[in-house]
This record gives sequence, C-alpha cells and structure tokens, in this order.
Amino acid sequence: MVTEYTAYKIRFTTVKEVQQFIRLANMVDYNIDLKQSHYCVNASSIVGIFALDLENEVIMFVPTEHEKNAEEMFAEFIIK
Repeated sequence: MVTEYTAYKIRFTTVKEVQQFIRLANMVDYNIDLKQSHYCVNASSIVGIFALDLENEVIMFVPTEHEKNAEEMFAEFIIK
C-alpha cells in the first residue's frame, strides 16, 4: 500500500518553538517528516531538526489521512 502525503511549509523562529514542535510530533501515532533541500529527517528527532537550516522554511510531510489533525496541532508553525 502506498501512503500519500500532504506537504506544509513551516518555520521555526526560536528554540522553544522547535522544542514545542517536537513535543507535538511525539504525541501523534503517525510519521511526520521534515524536508529541506536534500535532507529529510524525522520530525520527532531534535538532532535531525537542528541539522536543518532553521533560518529558512522547512517542508513538513504528513500522511494525507491525518492532514486535518496535523493542521490543528501544528497550526502555529504552518506558513499560510
């Protein structure tokens, strides 16, 4: 079975935001990936997230079946 994903542009402005994002990512029962350039990391990995260039936007990939939940949980990080 192939899983479809929905992509969201997100941005972090502080370390506290990254910590809050990771807390939320650890609460869900589905996989969230963050991608920037040629890097793709698990959203619950603090080491992975800090390997990204956080001064620029990051793309968050969420399984499409969970997009409504993700839009609510991660609303403060999603760039509209």
